[in-house]
Amino acid sequence: MNPIVAVIEALSGSRPEPPSPLAPFDPASRGTWTWRKSARFRPHWRMDVDGAPVADLRLFGFLRQNAVASTADATWRLRRTFPLDVLVVPEGDAAPLARYRAGWFAGGRIERPGAETLLWRRDHLWFTHWSLLTPEQLPLVHLRYHRAFSATVRRCDVELEDAARRLPDLALLIALGWYLALRSRRQSHARI
Repeated sequence: MNPIVAVIEALSGSRPEPPSPLAPFDPASRGTWTWRKSARFRPHWRMDVDGAPVADLRLFGFLRQNAVASTADATWRLRRTFPLDVLVVPEGDAAPLARYRAGWFAGGRIERPGAETLLWRRDHLWFTHWSLLTPEQLPLVHLRYHRAFSATVRRCDVELEDAARRLPDLALLIALGWYLALRSRRQSHARI
């Protein structure tokens, strides 16, 4: 870990809390997939599939630029790197599993070692709809979030195409997508 980040985390007391028990992640589930904010004043979101929690995303660090995403089987650290890129590494390992490279006009590429590069794109003018696409522009995952009487994001519906259910790193891609959507809201000066 970067020593500067470690000092800032120690001084701010913003270490991520340990995740609570989660149900196994099942991409074949045809139920409702939803990210929900689990605490009013904390940057913590939980993804439920038919009411069962399957994933967590917690922002932490200086200006909440880093995150920890977890499922029952895996935990990843999402670190913002220069310039506006995001590096995803498994907990306790140094080899990156994915790298988001920011592009122009609210989108970018998700590069995965040993797998095809995916595209991340905004689908709505007000930054409320996002999609993960194949290089051929075929949709895989859609994220559509909602606000409840404020600028604070409370809920996000996740829609999966059948091709996305076959991806081996689907849980990681959904967590990374939600982190990128939240980050885009912060960059457009909205509260999360």
